[in-house]
Amino acid sequence: MAKLTNKHNLPDIVARTLSLDKYSRGDSDLSITELIDSTQVRLLKWFYKSKVENDVVDFVWTKLGSWIHYFFEEANKDNNKVLCEERMFIDVGGYRLSGQFDIYDIDSGTMYDIKVSSVWSAIFDIKESWIKQLNCYAYMMMKTMDIKVKKLQILLIARDWSEAQSRNKPDYPKIPVVLIDIPLWDVKKTEAYIEERASVHKEAEELFKARMALESSFEDQSKELKATIKKHGIEKIQEFELPLCTDDEVWRRDTKWALMKKNRKSAVKLFTSEEEAEKRLVSENSKQFYIEHRKGEAIRCERYCNIQPFCNQYQQEKKDG
Repeated sequence: MAKLTNKHNLPDIVARTLSLDKYSRGDSDLSITELIDSTQVRLLKWFYKSKVENDVVDFVWTKLGSWIHYFFEEANKDNNKVLCEERMFIDVGGYRLSGQFDIYDIDSGTMYDIKVSSVWSAIFDIKESWIKQLNCYAYMMMKTMDIKVKKLQILLIARDWSEAQSRNKPDYPKIPVVLIDIPLWDVKKTEAYIEERASVHKEAEELFKARMALESSFEDQSKELKATIKKHGIEKIQEFELPLCTDDEVWRRDTKWALMKKNRKSAVKLFTSEEEAEKRLVSENSKQFYIEHRKGEAIRCERYCNIQPFCNQYQQEKKDG
């Protein structure tokens, strides 16, 4: 279990509230959230679970999301037109998978997933993880409840919504609650995706655990380790490296060059290359403009991932600059 800290010396009542965790994935091996996520993150968290740290303040936004989910469920528990917060289970690729949808509207056939996130999630492209997550839930509902979902939507609560910006920016949400349509995959595509992800996780888990066991002791080989050696071969196990997180999984923000204007906070225009930015700067022909270099970064790694000290990928990227 990860160590909990309170580095900001918050009052005990606050620390207790933020650290309260009643989440359970039920009697399963993997949740859908874990299935669609990085194998490297999942396995490093498992291996270093006694060494990683979480500070109570890190849970502020996740707890806000949990509280909002709770009130949606409470407000609709007597509503016979919807199904709320039901956990589903399916067996795929040697795993028992679980997933819990938020709200399903019976009349319209719409599955809603509640997200508490930045307002920019409503302005820019839909997160790929949202598409995968909701389609997996729709598939599980069909398999376990014999219900065919007709529509998927994110019900976004924009935690940083600004009334002033809603009046001044045409593409800014007019209210802090936004409905975002999610593309619905066909059954075969979803089924293939779930099977492929289960296979990736299963092989990585077997090889990683076997490699860790071999490195700790060549003499005391468990039945599970012997089975993995027989299945994959000892050479493959010894050479195994965890699959690197993808750009989507680390929430990578590309490097940009911003054309800026004095006395203005936001960029006039963003460019993906310095050359394009310089050309535009020359065409402006004014000392009021200048170029600002905005270095790309892996947002999740830098701000939200607590396995940084144990992640070779992160350490190498920091070293390479």
